[in-house]
Amino acid sequence: MFQDFHTGKIECAFCGEVFKDFGPLAEHVQTVCGPDSARRKARDEQMLPAPAQGRAANTQTRTGKRPWLKIADLSGTKHEVTIKKFINERNEYNDAIMIVDFDGTEFNMGIKFRTTNFEKLYAAFGADETKWAGQKFYIFPEYSESREDHVIGVEAEPQAKAREPKSRK
Repeated sequence: MFQDFHTGKIECAFCGEVFKDFGPLAEHVQTVCGPDSARRKARDEQMLPAPAQGRAANTQTRTGKRPWLKIADLSGTKHEVTIKKFINERNEYNDAIMIVDFDGTEFNMGIKFRTTNFEKLYAAFGADETKWAGQKFYIFPEYSESREDHVIGVEAEPQAKAREPKSRK
């Protein structure tokens, strides 16, 4: 939900429709964008949202006994990781989870759709999360001024485009 404090308008987080106050917005969400509505189901079935455009469906993710990747695991250096699996399910802290191979060990790595890290990965690997498995990217410690602490940063190269063979004449 977005509220413009200058105009007092409130935007529906599901469809973007704008309302003057909470009453009409609440009724709209319950009737038009509720969990059983066709609009909501169609939205939830889409591929990954573009960066800063929403959250994944709210479902419980089974992450197994795999450890969660933490800033302390990086030992202050840059590392290459490989995505083993992308789980487009939201949990309490993340919009999606990637299972990554980090120095020979599988880790859970959470990702939020409204972050620079997701923007970089999305730009490199695209909207179809089924094609993210096998992709490599780099992780490194990065200082976040907003958090006033170090966080995990990412670097990702765009997917290599297959070159078409030259035709012979």
